[in-house]
Amino acid sequence: MKKIFAILIIFLLTACSASSKTTTEPTASSGSNPQQSTQSSSQCKISYPNDPGWGISFCTTMDDNPKGWDLSPLDNQYLSGDIKIENGIYTAALTGKAASNYLNAAMLSIPLGKATNFYVGVSGKITSIFKGSNWGIGFMADDNGHSFIHFALLKDSYSLSRHNKDAVISDQVIETKVTDQVEIGAMNSMELKRDGNWLYYYINGKSTGRYNLSELQYPGNNIYLFMIVDEGAKATFNIDNILLESK
Repeated sequence: MKKIFAILIIFLLTACSASSKTTTEPTASSGSNPQQSTQSSSQCKISYPNDPGWGISFCTTMDDNPKGWDLSPLDNQYLSGDIKIENGIYTAALTGKAASNYLNAAMLSIPLGKATNFYVGVSGKITSIFKGSNWGIGFMADDNGHSFIHFALLKDSYSLSRHNKDAVISDQVIETKVTDQVEIGAMNSMELKRDGNWLYYYINGKSTGRYNLSELQYPGNNIYLFMIVDEGAKATFNIDNILLESK
């Protein structure tokens, strides 16, 4: 497993300047709180098959950049790329820079909110000739990005990984499985639900497993969307219809 050494933020609810785009934290520490910008169930037009109907904390269909996200070109030590929202789709065309002799991967991270028990539904697609690119949901993250869990989709597989206090340089895979539920070259939906100690995950509406989180005593409750690309690799990510609920 490649080491993830760069965690880059786009603040979702306020337009950010170029100087505030890059940080080592996976969650926003300034700007509006996503949970203060919630939509009622009648306003949210997103529906996924395993939605438990909890309280809506965040909902966006990616139409017309309603949250005022920063869409300026990305160019820093670890990543370069173009970001846009067009025809109701968030698109990030990313290139990983050779920052450490092609040994690592860089992450573009978008904070969604905070919750202990949560449900997240999101749709996305990767277009890349490189195997290491993936996208997914991070959770149980502390405010410094030092400890977190993430569930990732690759081209034909998924993985559940944990990051310890040295998260920016280490990564432990809990499980990884090839699955025929991922439709290569198409938009795929990912759903995660944490209820107590159990994490349930679904791909394209179908259950692919569950995991008992009781031994993962991470103190954080930050939740975020991420896109990962290896050094020297290129990938285009399309993201749509993000729904976050909590109870």
